[in-house]
Amino acid sequence: MSGCKKTAYIIFILFLLYGHCFSQEPMKNGSTLWRFDFGIAETAKDFISVDNEISYSPEKGYGWMTPPQHLRDRKQPNALLRDYAFSFTPAVFRMNVEPGLYRITLQLGDMLYGDHFLKASFSVKDVEVPVINPEKAEFATLKLTLSIPDKTLDVFLDSPTNNWALNALILEPVKEKEELKITKKKYKESGQDVCLPETDPNSPRRSKIESYIPRSVEVIRIDVDGDGDLDILEAWWNGKRVRWFDENDDMREIDIRGDTADDAVQIDRDGDGYYDGPDDMNIDWVDNDNDGDADLQVIAINPSKTQATIHAASSHYMIFEDVDDDNVHGYVNWENFEFPCWRITGKGNFSPDYNGDSIFLKEHLPAFAISDPRYNWENPFAFYDFDDDGATEMAIRFCDAKIQDSESLWHYDGFLEDTFVAYDLDNDAQRNNEMDYDMTLHFSGGERLDYNKFVNKFPKLKAPQWVLPYFRYTNWREIDELIYVPHDKCYDEIFKPQWGRAWLVFDEDDDDHRWERVEMYYPDDPYITSK
Repeated sequence: MSGCKKTAYIIFILFLLYGHCFSQEPMKNGSTLWRFDFGIAETAKDFISVDNEISYSPEKGYGWMTPPQHLRDRKQPNALLRDYAFSFTPAVFRMNVEPGLYRITLQLGDMLYGDHFLKASFSVKDVEVPVINPEKAEFATLKLTLSIPDKTLDVFLDSPTNNWALNALILEPVKEKEELKITKKKYKESGQDVCLPETDPNSPRRSKIESYIPRSVEVIRIDVDGDGDLDILEAWWNGKRVRWFDENDDMREIDIRGDTADDAVQIDRDGDGYYDGPDDMNIDWVDNDNDGDADLQVIAINPSKTQATIHAASSHYMIFEDVDDDNVHGYVNWENFEFPCWRITGKGNFSPDYNGDSIFLKEHLPAFAISDPRYNWENPFAFYDFDDDGATEMAIRFCDAKIQDSESLWHYDGFLEDTFVAYDLDNDAQRNNEMDYDMTLHFSGGERLDYNKFVNKFPKLKAPQWVLPYFRYTNWREIDELIYVPHDKCYDEIFKPQWGRAWLVFDEDDDDHRWERVEMYYPDDPYITSK
Protein backbone atom coordinates (compact mmCIF):
# COMPACT_ATOMS: atom_id res chain seq x y z
CA MET A 1 0.00 0.00 0.00
CA SER A 2 1.38 3.40 -1.00
CA GLY A 3 1.99 6.12 1.58
CA CYS A 4 -0.93 8.24 0.35
CA LYS A 5 -3.36 5.30 0.32
CA LYS A 6 -2.18 4.23 3.75
CA THR A 7 -2.74 7.72 5.15
CA ALA A 8 -6.19 7.94 3.58
CA TYR A 9 -7.07 4.53 5.02
CA ILE A 10 -6.01 5.59 8.54
CA ILE A 11 -8.00 8.81 8.27
CA PHE A 12 -11.06 6.82 7.15
CA ILE A 13 -10.74 4.44 10.12
CA LEU A 14 -10.33 7.35 12.56
CA PHE A 15 -13.40 9.00 11.08
CA LEU A 16 -15.45 5.86 11.68
CA LEU A 17 -14.17 5.56 15.26
CA TYR A 18 -14.83 9.23 15.96
CA GLY A 19 -18.38 8.94 14.72
CA HIS A 20 -18.95 5.81 16.79
CA CYS A 21 -17.64 7.45 19.96
CA PHE A 22 -20.15 10.24 19.64
CA SER A 23 -23.01 7.79 19.12
CA GLN A 24 -24.61 9.55 16.18
CA GLU A 25 -25.14 6.83 13.60
CA PRO A 26 -26.58 7.46 10.12
CA MET A 27 -29.30 4.91 9.33
CA LYS A 28 -30.26 3.47 5.95
CA ASN A 29 -33.54 5.37 5.92
CA GLY A 30 -31.73 8.68 6.38
CA SER A 31 -32.62 9.04 10.08
CA THR A 32 -30.29 9.46 13.03
CA LEU A 33 -29.68 7.63 16.31
CA TRP A 34 -28.80 9.58 19.44
CA ARG A 35 -27.86 8.21 22.89
CA PHE A 36 -27.26 10.68 25.72
CA ASP A 37 -25.99 9.97 29.25
CA PHE A 38 -26.69 13.01 31.47
CA GLY A 39 -24.31 13.73 34.34
CA ILE A 40 -20.63 14.07 35.17
CA ALA A 41 -19.56 10.59 36.23
CA GLU A 42 -18.86 7.40 34.30
CA THR A 43 -20.37 7.39 30.80
CA ALA A 44 -22.24 4.34 29.56
CA LYS A 45 -20.83 2.58 26.50
CA ASP A 46 -21.95 4.03 23.15
CA PHE A 47 -23.53 7.05 24.88
CA ILE A 48 -22.61 10.73 24.68
CA SER A 49 -21.83 12.34 28.03
CA VAL A 50 -23.84 15.53 28.57
CA ASP A 51 -23.25 17.83 31.52
CA ASN A 52 -25.13 21.08 32.19
CA GLU A 53 -22.64 23.27 30.31
CA ILE A 54 -23.01 21.83 26.80
CA SER A 55 -24.87 24.45 24.79
CA TYR A 56 -26.54 23.57 21.49
CA SER A 57 -24.82 24.37 18.22
CA PRO A 58 -25.92 23.25 14.74
CA GLU A 59 -22.42 21.92 14.03
CA LYS A 60 -22.34 19.72 17.13
CA GLY A 61 -25.93 18.69 16.62
CA TYR A 62 -27.08 18.60 20.25
CA GLY A 63 -26.99 20.55 23.50
CA TRP A 64 -28.95 22.70 25.92
CA MET A 65 -30.98 25.66 24.75
CA THR A 66 -31.81 26.33 28.41
CA PRO A 67 -29.54 24.38 30.77
CA PRO A 68 -30.43 22.63 34.03
CA GLN A 69 -29.02 23.98 37.26
CA HIS A 70 -27.38 20.90 38.76
CA LEU A 71 -25.79 17.48 38.26
CA ARG A 72 -25.69 14.59 40.75
CA ASP A 73 -23.78 11.33 40.99
CA ARG A 74 -25.09 8.57 43.28
CA LYS A 75 -22.33 6.07 42.27
CA GLN A 76 -24.90 3.30 41.70
CA PRO A 77 -26.59 1.28 40.22
CA ASN A 78 -24.67 1.39 36.90
CA ALA A 79 -22.80 3.66 34.50
CA LEU A 80 -25.95 4.98 32.79
CA LEU A 81 -28.20 5.53 35.79
CA ARG A 82 -25.78 6.52 38.54
CA ASP A 83 -25.79 10.22 37.63
CA TYR A 84 -28.27 12.70 36.22
CA ALA A 85 -29.10 16.30 35.43
CA PHE A 86 -31.74 18.00 37.57
CA SER A 87 -33.16 21.43 38.14
CA PHE A 88 -35.73 23.47 40.02
CA THR A 89 -36.48 25.39 36.82
CA PRO A 90 -37.44 24.25 33.28
CA ALA A 91 -34.78 23.31 30.72
CA VAL A 92 -34.74 22.65 26.97
CA PHE A 93 -32.52 20.12 25.19
CA ARG A 94 -32.21 20.21 21.38
CA MET A 95 -30.84 17.67 18.89
CA ASN A 96 -30.53 17.56 15.11
CA VAL A 97 -32.67 14.94 13.36
CA GLU A 98 -33.77 13.92 9.90
CA PRO A 99 -37.57 14.16 9.63
CA GLY A 100 -39.21 10.81 10.23
CA LEU A 101 -40.75 8.43 12.76
CA TYR A 102 -38.79 7.90 15.97
CA ARG A 103 -38.96 6.19 19.33
CA ILE A 104 -37.78 8.42 22.16
CA THR A 105 -36.77 6.86 25.47
CA LEU A 106 -36.38 8.84 28.70
CA GLN A 107 -34.94 7.29 31.85
CA LEU A 108 -35.32 8.84 35.29
CA GLY A 109 -34.41 7.70 38.79
CA ASP A 110 -32.40 8.40 41.93
CA MET A 111 -30.92 5.84 44.31
CA LEU A 112 -31.37 8.15 47.31
CA TYR A 113 -34.60 10.07 46.72
CA GLY A 114 -38.09 9.63 45.33
CA ASP A 115 -38.98 13.30 45.04
CA HIS A 116 -38.24 14.00 41.35
CA PHE A 117 -41.30 14.65 39.15
CA LEU A 118 -40.55 14.93 35.43
CA LYS A 119 -43.07 16.47 33.04
CA ALA A 120 -41.62 16.14 29.53
CA SER A 121 -42.96 17.59 26.30
CA PHE A 122 -41.64 17.93 22.76
CA SER A 123 -41.66 20.29 19.81
CA VAL A 124 -44.14 17.95 18.13
CA LYS A 125 -47.90 18.53 17.98
CA ASP A 126 -50.52 16.42 19.75
CA VAL A 127 -48.16 14.53 22.07
CA GLU A 128 -49.12 14.33 25.75
CA VAL A 129 -46.80 12.65 28.27
CA PRO A 130 -47.76 11.85 31.89
CA VAL A 131 -45.70 13.03 34.84
CA ILE A 132 -43.04 10.50 35.86
CA ASN A 133 -42.25 10.07 39.57
CA PRO A 134 -40.18 6.97 40.44
CA GLU A 135 -39.70 6.01 44.05
CA LYS A 136 -36.38 5.95 45.85
CA ALA A 137 -33.96 3.50 44.13
CA GLU A 138 -36.53 2.98 41.38
CA PHE A 139 -35.90 3.90 37.74
CA ALA A 140 -38.66 4.68 35.28
CA THR A 141 -38.34 4.24 31.52
CA LEU A 142 -40.72 6.12 29.23
CA LYS A 143 -40.99 5.11 25.57
CA LEU A 144 -43.19 6.73 22.94
CA THR A 145 -43.24 7.37 19.21
CA LEU A 146 -42.80 10.81 17.68
CA SER A 147 -43.40 11.84 14.09
CA ILE A 148 -40.82 14.59 13.69
CA PRO A 149 -41.41 16.95 10.77
CA ASP A 150 -38.45 19.28 11.32
CA LYS A 151 -34.65 19.16 11.29
CA THR A 152 -34.43 19.56 15.06
CA LEU A 153 -36.28 18.17 18.07
CA ASP A 154 -36.63 20.11 21.32
CA VAL A 155 -37.22 18.22 24.56
CA PHE A 156 -38.82 20.41 27.24
CA LEU A 157 -38.09 19.29 30.81
CA ASP A 158 -40.27 20.64 33.59
CA SER A 159 -41.83 19.59 36.90
CA PRO A 160 -45.09 20.32 38.75
CA THR A 161 -43.02 20.33 41.97
CA ASN A 162 -40.07 22.32 40.59
CA ASN A 163 -37.78 19.30 40.90
CA TRP A 164 -37.18 17.25 37.74
CA ALA A 165 -34.33 14.91 36.83
CA LEU A 166 -33.18 13.00 33.75
CA ASN A 167 -30.57 10.24 33.56
CA ALA A 168 -30.66 9.23 29.91
CA LEU A 169 -32.29 9.92 26.53
CA ILE A 170 -32.32 7.74 23.41
CA LEU A 171 -33.74 8.73 20.03
CA GLU A 172 -33.94 5.97 17.41
CA PRO A 173 -35.86 5.50 14.14
CA VAL A 174 -38.75 3.04 13.92
CA LYS A 175 -40.87 1.76 11.04
CA GLU A 176 -44.31 2.00 12.66
CA LYS A 177 -46.03 3.81 15.50
CA GLU A 178 -45.89 2.29 18.98
CA GLU A 179 -48.03 2.79 22.09
CA LEU A 180 -46.70 4.93 24.92
CA LYS A 181 -45.15 2.70 27.55
CA ILE A 182 -43.77 3.35 31.05
CA THR A 183 -41.88 0.64 32.93
CA LYS A 184 -40.18 0.78 36.33
CA LYS A 185 -37.35 -1.22 37.83
CA LYS A 186 -36.31 -1.26 41.48
CA TYR A 187 -32.62 -1.60 42.25
CA LYS A 188 -31.18 -3.06 45.42
CA GLU A 189 -29.56 -0.36 47.47
CA SER A 190 -25.99 -0.93 48.63
CA GLY A 191 -25.01 1.38 51.43
CA GLN A 192 -22.25 2.97 53.43
CA ASP A 193 -20.48 0.88 56.08
CA VAL A 194 -19.63 3.61 58.60
CA CYS A 195 -22.90 4.13 60.48
CA LEU A 196 -24.43 0.67 60.90
CA PRO A 197 -27.27 -0.49 63.16
CA GLU A 198 -26.54 -1.44 66.75
CA THR A 199 -27.45 -4.93 67.93
CA ASP A 200 -26.37 -5.00 71.60
CA PRO A 201 -29.52 -5.50 73.72
CA ASN A 202 -27.75 -3.85 76.67
CA SER A 203 -26.87 -0.66 74.77
CA PRO A 204 -28.15 2.51 76.49
CA ARG A 205 -29.35 3.59 73.03
CA ARG A 206 -31.80 0.67 72.91
CA SER A 207 -35.40 1.72 73.39
CA LYS A 208 -37.12 0.87 76.67
CA ILE A 209 -40.53 0.78 74.98
CA GLU A 210 -41.86 -2.77 74.99
CA SER A 211 -44.83 -2.24 72.72
CA TYR A 212 -44.32 -2.64 68.97
CA ILE A 213 -47.63 -0.96 68.19
CA PRO A 214 -47.12 2.72 67.27
CA ARG A 215 -50.60 3.55 68.55
CA SER A 216 -49.63 2.51 72.06
CA VAL A 217 -49.95 5.07 74.86
CA GLU A 218 -46.98 3.53 76.64
CA VAL A 219 -44.74 6.22 78.18
CA ILE A 220 -41.41 5.45 79.85
CA ARG A 221 -40.22 7.88 82.55
CA ILE A 222 -36.75 7.60 84.07
CA ASP A 223 -35.00 9.46 86.89
CA VAL A 224 -31.36 9.07 85.85
CA ASP A 225 -29.57 11.27 88.38
CA GLY A 226 -31.58 10.10 91.39
CA ASP A 227 -32.84 13.54 92.40
CA GLY A 228 -36.46 12.46 92.54
CA ASP A 229 -37.71 14.07 89.33
CA LEU A 230 -38.02 13.07 85.70
CA ASP A 231 -34.97 13.18 83.38
CA ILE A 232 -35.91 10.99 80.39
CA LEU A 233 -39.28 10.52 78.74
CA GLU A 234 -39.78 7.96 75.98
CA ALA A 235 -42.96 7.36 73.99
CA TRP A 236 -44.49 6.71 70.58
CA TRP A 237 -45.09 9.85 68.52
CA ASN A 238 -46.65 9.72 65.05
CA GLY A 239 -45.46 6.17 64.48
CA LYS A 240 -41.88 6.62 65.70
CA ARG A 241 -40.17 6.01 69.01
CA VAL A 242 -38.90 9.26 70.49
CA ARG A 243 -36.83 9.96 73.58
CA TRP A 244 -36.69 13.35 75.34
CA PHE A 245 -33.91 14.54 77.66
CA ASP A 246 -34.90 17.13 80.27
CA GLU A 247 -31.56 18.93 80.40
CA ASN A 248 -32.86 21.95 82.35
CA ASP A 249 -34.70 19.85 84.94
CA ASP A 250 -38.21 21.28 84.49
CA MET A 251 -40.13 18.26 83.18
CA ARG A 252 -43.27 17.23 85.05
CA GLU A 253 -44.63 13.75 85.72
CA ILE A 254 -47.76 14.54 83.70
CA ASP A 255 -45.78 15.52 80.59
CA ILE A 256 -45.89 13.26 77.56
CA ARG A 257 -43.22 15.23 75.66
CA GLY A 258 -40.33 17.50 76.45
CA ASP A 259 -40.10 21.17 75.52
CA THR A 260 -38.07 23.26 73.08
CA ALA A 261 -36.04 25.24 75.60
CA ASP A 262 -32.94 23.42 76.90
CA ASP A 263 -34.31 19.95 76.11
CA ALA A 264 -33.15 17.49 73.46
CA VAL A 265 -35.01 14.80 71.54
CA GLN A 266 -34.00 11.68 69.64
CA ILE A 267 -36.16 10.12 66.91
CA ASP A 268 -35.72 6.48 65.88
CA ARG A 269 -36.58 7.19 62.25
CA ASP A 270 -35.48 3.81 60.86
CA GLY A 271 -37.57 1.94 63.47
CA ASP A 272 -34.86 -0.51 64.55
CA GLY A 273 -35.42 0.14 68.25
CA TYR A 274 -32.12 1.95 68.76
CA TYR A 275 -31.55 5.71 68.90
CA ASP A 276 -28.76 7.68 67.20
CA GLY A 277 -28.21 4.99 64.59
CA PRO A 278 -28.64 5.01 60.79
CA ASP A 279 -31.09 7.66 59.54
CA ASP A 280 -31.93 8.71 63.10
CA MET A 281 -32.53 12.36 63.99
CA ASN A 282 -31.35 14.29 67.05
CA ILE A 283 -32.42 17.83 67.94
CA ASP A 284 -31.17 20.06 70.75
CA TRP A 285 -32.69 23.42 71.74
CA VAL A 286 -30.54 25.91 73.66
CA ASP A 287 -32.08 28.79 75.64
CA ASN A 288 -29.01 30.96 76.09
CA ASP A 289 -30.76 34.01 77.60
CA ASN A 290 -33.21 32.12 79.83
CA ASP A 291 -36.31 33.73 78.31
CA GLY A 292 -38.14 30.44 77.84
CA ASP A 293 -37.55 29.95 74.12
CA ALA A 294 -34.59 28.59 72.20
CA ASP A 295 -31.85 30.85 70.89
CA LEU A 296 -30.13 27.94 69.16
CA GLN A 297 -31.47 24.81 67.46
CA VAL A 298 -29.07 22.03 66.50
CA ILE A 299 -30.21 19.28 64.12
CA ALA A 300 -27.96 16.25 63.68
CA ILE A 301 -29.12 13.48 61.33
CA ASN A 302 -27.14 10.32 60.62
CA PRO A 303 -26.69 8.72 57.18
CA SER A 304 -29.12 5.97 56.30
CA LYS A 305 -27.72 2.46 56.00
CA THR A 306 -28.65 2.35 52.30
CA GLN A 307 -27.05 5.58 51.07
CA ALA A 308 -23.83 5.07 49.13
CA THR A 309 -21.62 7.26 51.33
CA ILE A 310 -22.07 9.15 54.58
CA HIS A 311 -22.09 12.43 52.65
CA ALA A 312 -25.40 14.11 51.70
CA ALA A 313 -28.72 12.19 51.49
CA SER A 314 -29.95 11.84 55.10
CA SER A 315 -26.79 13.33 56.60
CA HIS A 316 -27.11 16.80 58.10
CA TYR A 317 -25.43 18.88 60.76
CA MET A 318 -27.33 22.16 60.84
CA ILE A 319 -27.53 24.90 63.45
CA PHE A 320 -29.98 27.81 63.57
CA GLU A 321 -29.32 30.91 65.68
CA ASP A 322 -32.47 32.94 66.37
CA VAL A 323 -30.96 36.42 66.06
CA ASP A 324 -34.29 38.29 65.97
CA ASP A 325 -35.78 36.18 68.78
CA ASP A 326 -38.91 35.25 66.82
CA ASN A 327 -38.64 31.61 67.95
CA VAL A 328 -38.54 30.33 64.35
CA HIS A 329 -35.82 27.80 63.49
CA GLY A 330 -35.27 24.94 61.08
CA TYR A 331 -38.35 23.23 59.68
CA VAL A 332 -39.11 19.67 60.77
CA ASN A 333 -42.25 17.88 59.62
CA TRP A 334 -43.40 16.40 62.91
CA GLU A 335 -45.96 14.17 61.18
CA ASN A 336 -43.27 12.06 59.48
CA PHE A 337 -40.06 13.49 61.01
CA GLU A 338 -38.60 14.47 57.69
CA PHE A 339 -36.30 17.50 57.40
CA PRO A 340 -37.42 19.27 54.21
CA CYS A 341 -35.38 22.32 55.05
CA TRP A 342 -35.65 23.73 51.53
CA ARG A 343 -39.36 23.06 51.12
CA ILE A 344 -41.15 25.66 49.00
CA THR A 345 -44.89 25.72 49.67
CA GLY A 346 -46.01 28.45 47.29
CA LYS A 347 -46.90 30.59 50.29
CA GLY A 348 -43.30 31.59 50.93
CA ASN A 349 -39.78 31.08 49.68
CA PHE A 350 -38.75 28.51 52.29
CA SER A 351 -40.14 26.91 55.41
CA PRO A 352 -37.18 27.46 57.81
CA ASP A 353 -36.10 30.84 59.17
CA TYR A 354 -34.21 32.05 56.11
CA ASN A 355 -35.68 35.53 56.42
CA GLY A 356 -35.67 38.37 58.92
CA ASP A 357 -32.52 38.50 61.07
CA SER A 358 -31.11 35.01 61.41
CA ILE A 359 -28.13 32.73 60.93
CA PHE A 360 -27.66 29.11 60.10
CA LEU A 361 -24.57 26.88 59.90
CA LYS A 362 -24.79 23.80 57.70
CA GLU A 363 -22.94 20.72 56.52
CA HIS A 364 -24.17 17.77 54.45
CA LEU A 365 -22.28 15.37 56.71
CA PRO A 366 -23.21 13.78 60.01
CA ALA A 367 -21.79 15.62 63.00
CA PHE A 368 -19.62 12.63 63.93
CA ALA A 369 -17.73 12.94 60.63
CA ILE A 370 -16.42 16.41 61.53
CA SER A 371 -13.34 16.25 63.75
CA ASP A 372 -14.18 19.55 65.45
CA PRO A 373 -17.95 20.20 65.36
CA ARG A 374 -17.45 23.82 66.44
CA TYR A 375 -16.73 24.48 62.74
CA ASN A 376 -18.97 24.03 59.74
CA TRP A 377 -19.13 24.42 55.94
CA GLU A 378 -21.69 27.20 55.38
CA ASN A 379 -20.39 29.06 58.38
CA PRO A 380 -22.45 31.16 58.58
CA PHE A 381 -25.27 31.89 56.19
CA ALA A 382 -26.73 35.13 57.53
CA PHE A 383 -29.92 37.04 56.68
CA TYR A 384 -30.69 40.70 57.43
CA ASP A 385 -34.01 42.52 57.83
CA PHE A 386 -33.15 46.22 58.16
CA ASP A 387 -36.70 47.58 58.14
CA ASP A 388 -38.27 44.89 60.38
CA ASP A 389 -40.85 43.84 57.79
CA GLY A 390 -40.15 40.12 58.17
CA ALA A 391 -38.49 39.91 54.75
CA THR A 392 -34.78 39.88 53.91
CA GLU A 393 -32.94 42.86 52.47
CA MET A 394 -29.47 41.31 52.48
CA ALA A 395 -27.90 37.86 52.73
CA ILE A 396 -24.27 36.90 53.41
CA ARG A 397 -22.87 33.43 52.80
CA PHE A 398 -19.45 32.31 54.09
CA CYS A 399 -18.02 28.93 53.03
CA ASP A 400 -15.07 27.04 54.50
CA ALA A 401 -13.72 24.15 52.41
CA LYS A 402 -13.59 20.91 54.36
CA ILE A 403 -10.38 18.89 54.28
CA GLN A 404 -10.78 15.11 54.06
CA ASP A 405 -8.68 13.14 56.52
CA SER A 406 -10.17 9.73 55.75
CA GLU A 407 -13.25 8.17 54.23
CA SER A 408 -15.22 9.01 57.37
CA LEU A 409 -13.54 12.09 58.84
CA TRP A 410 -13.14 15.71 57.71
CA HIS A 411 -11.88 18.91 59.32
CA TYR A 412 -11.93 22.68 58.77
CA ASP A 413 -9.01 25.06 59.18
CA GLY A 414 -11.01 28.19 60.03
CA PHE A 415 -10.23 30.11 56.83
CA LEU A 416 -13.12 31.00 54.52
CA GLU A 417 -12.73 30.07 50.83
CA ASP A 418 -15.77 31.81 49.33
CA THR A 419 -17.83 34.75 50.49
CA PHE A 420 -21.03 36.20 49.03
CA VAL A 421 -23.16 39.21 49.80
CA ALA A 422 -26.52 39.74 48.05
CA TYR A 423 -28.69 42.85 48.17
CA ASP A 424 -32.41 43.52 47.66
CA LEU A 425 -31.78 46.96 46.16
CA ASP A 426 -35.40 47.87 45.46
CA ASN A 427 -36.70 46.40 48.73
CA ASP A 428 -39.50 44.50 46.98
CA ALA A 429 -39.26 41.36 49.13
CA GLN A 430 -42.47 40.91 51.08
CA ARG A 431 -44.69 38.34 52.76
CA ASN A 432 -44.76 35.10 50.73
CA ASN A 433 -41.72 36.36 48.78
CA GLU A 434 -39.24 36.96 51.57
CA MET A 435 -36.20 36.91 49.26
CA ASP A 436 -35.83 39.01 46.12
CA TYR A 437 -32.15 39.76 45.55
CA ASP A 438 -31.01 42.11 42.80
CA MET A 439 -27.21 42.17 43.06
CA THR A 440 -24.53 39.81 44.36
CA LEU A 441 -20.84 40.26 45.09
CA HIS A 442 -18.69 37.13 45.32
CA PHE A 443 -15.09 37.03 46.58
CA SER A 444 -12.66 34.10 46.56
CA GLY A 445 -8.99 33.21 46.13
CA GLY A 446 -6.05 35.28 47.28
CA GLU A 447 -6.04 36.09 50.99
CA ARG A 448 -8.59 34.02 52.89
CA LEU A 449 -10.75 35.26 55.75
CA ASP A 450 -9.47 33.93 59.10
CA TYR A 451 -12.45 33.48 61.41
CA ASN A 452 -10.81 31.37 64.14
CA LYS A 453 -11.01 34.28 66.58
CA PHE A 454 -14.81 34.43 66.52
CA VAL A 455 -15.73 32.08 69.37
CA ASN A 456 -19.46 32.17 70.17
CA LYS A 457 -20.31 30.82 73.61
CA PHE A 458 -23.42 28.71 74.23
CA PRO A 459 -22.92 27.14 77.68
CA LYS A 460 -26.12 25.09 77.57
CA LEU A 461 -25.16 23.53 74.24
CA LYS A 462 -23.05 21.08 76.20
CA ALA A 463 -25.09 18.15 77.47
CA PRO A 464 -25.07 17.12 81.13
CA GLN A 465 -22.75 14.18 81.73
CA TRP A 466 -25.61 11.78 82.42
CA VAL A 467 -26.98 12.37 78.92
CA LEU A 468 -23.88 11.33 76.94
CA PRO A 469 -24.19 7.49 77.21
CA TYR A 470 -27.55 7.76 75.43
CA PHE A 471 -25.88 9.26 72.38
CA ARG A 472 -23.88 7.01 70.11
CA TYR A 473 -22.03 9.99 68.61
CA THR A 474 -21.27 12.56 71.29
CA ASN A 475 -18.77 15.04 69.78
CA TRP A 476 -21.39 17.72 69.07
CA ARG A 477 -22.93 17.24 72.55
CA GLU A 478 -19.61 17.85 74.31
CA ILE A 479 -19.00 21.43 73.11
CA ASP A 480 -20.20 24.73 74.58
CA GLU A 481 -19.12 27.06 71.77
CA LEU A 482 -19.28 27.46 68.00
CA ILE A 483 -16.71 29.19 65.78
CA TYR A 484 -18.19 31.47 63.11
CA VAL A 485 -18.37 35.17 62.27
CA PRO A 486 -21.33 36.56 64.26
CA HIS A 487 -24.30 38.20 62.59
CA ASP A 488 -23.30 41.79 63.35
CA LYS A 489 -19.71 41.32 62.12
CA CYS A 490 -20.25 39.50 58.80
CA TYR A 491 -20.57 42.54 56.56
CA ASP A 492 -17.42 44.25 57.84
CA GLU A 493 -15.36 41.08 57.73
CA ILE A 494 -16.22 40.23 54.13
CA PHE A 495 -14.33 43.27 52.83
CA LYS A 496 -11.17 42.95 54.96
CA PRO A 497 -9.11 40.29 53.08
CA GLN A 498 -7.24 41.01 49.85
CA TRP A 499 -9.32 38.62 47.77
CA GLY A 500 -7.83 37.28 44.54
CA ARG A 501 -11.09 37.27 42.54
CA ALA A 502 -14.30 39.26 42.63
CA TRP A 503 -17.54 38.91 40.68
CA LEU A 504 -20.57 41.16 40.42
CA VAL A 505 -23.92 39.82 39.21
CA PHE A 506 -27.05 41.87 38.63
CA ASP A 507 -30.47 40.22 38.36
CA GLU A 508 -31.91 42.31 35.53
CA ASP A 509 -35.11 40.28 35.07
CA ASP A 510 -35.83 40.24 38.83
CA ASP A 511 -36.45 36.49 39.04
CA ASP A 512 -34.04 35.50 41.81
CA HIS A 513 -36.27 34.42 44.69
CA ARG A 514 -34.09 31.65 46.08
CA TRP A 515 -30.77 32.95 47.34
CA GLU A 516 -27.76 34.68 45.95
CA ARG A 517 -25.80 31.95 44.23
CA VAL A 518 -28.65 31.05 41.87
CA GLU A 519 -27.70 34.09 39.77
CA MET A 520 -23.93 33.67 40.20
CA TYR A 521 -22.34 33.20 36.78
CA TYR A 522 -18.59 32.76 36.64
CA PRO A 523 -16.26 34.44 34.11
CA ASP A 524 -15.30 31.44 32.02
CA ASP A 525 -16.70 31.04 28.50
CA PRO A 526 -19.00 34.10 28.21
CA TYR A 527 -21.54 32.02 26.30
CA ILE A 528 -21.91 29.49 29.11
CA THR A 529 -24.36 30.59 31.78
CA SER A 530 -25.10 27.27 33.45
CA LYS A 531 -22.78 27.36 36.47
